[in-house]
Amino acid sequence: MEFSDVTVHTSTAVFEIRRREVPEPQAGHIIVNDGDSFVVQGEPSLDAERLVWTISVRPT
Repeated sequence: MEFSDVTVHTSTAVFEIRRREVPEPQAGHIIVNDGDSFVVQGEPSLDAERLVWTISVRPT
């Protein structure tokens, strides 16, 4: 497969959110932080203690 002159720009971020604040985040959910909206990408994962979600997001 060949790619020529292709540039991909994406803007993503990772949030760490306490499970007690967001019990069950899912792909497609919207998170609002300081007036900015982000959409959850992929499946969020819990830390080893199952207390904190790691959530990959992108701006809406």
